[in-house]
Amino acid sequence: MKILGIVNNYGECTEHRQALLMADSSLLKDSKPFFLPAFDQEFRMYPSLVIRVCRLGKNIARRFAHRYYDAYALGLNVRAVNMLQSLQNEHLPWAEAVAFDSSAIMGDFETIESAEQLADLSFEVRQNDTVVATWDISRLATDIDTLIEDISRRFTLKIGDFIYIGFAPEGIVCHIDDAISATDSRDKARLNFKIK
Repeated sequence: MKILGIVNNYGECTEHRQALLMADSSLLKDSKPFFLPAFDQEFRMYPSLVIRVCRLGKNIARRFAHRYYDAYALGLNVRAVNMLQSLQNEHLPWAEAVAFDSSAIMGDFETIESAEQLADLSFEVRQNDTVVATWDISRLATDIDTLIEDISRRFTLKIGDFIYIGFAPEGIVCHIDDAISATDSRDKARLNFKIK
């Protein structure tokens, strides 16, 4: 299993799209709490839709891409703000700041029955019952099927892989004792956890 996070694929971003490869220890699911690390002074969470890969594939044509994912979830990527800035300034890889243990938070999966199910999907993220961020599939710079085609040229996709398909640029500042939740526009996929 691998976790891919697609950066610069949301909104009016003009930077080159890139894929971040995260370790399996980055994954945090089943509503387990996120424990705020001590190696940075500030952490922020960035929302994304997550899709689950259901078939083995390489060099997948766009017209067949929809066959390679079968479910979606609401997700967040936690980033160490100061470390990330330092790494970017020095033109170094970002992994330490964005792919550390438990940095890829994922809610419950909802099975995709048809393409229409994702057509107008959006979700809101709440921090202690206050809406602090939104995500809308219409704001993806590159749609999911084209993204699958592109990614599969460089990475073999395997059953059980997860892809964060585009992070919203608005980061949510993490605080100890925060309760984080999200629900999609169809009131199906959900995300709930606490920061400790």
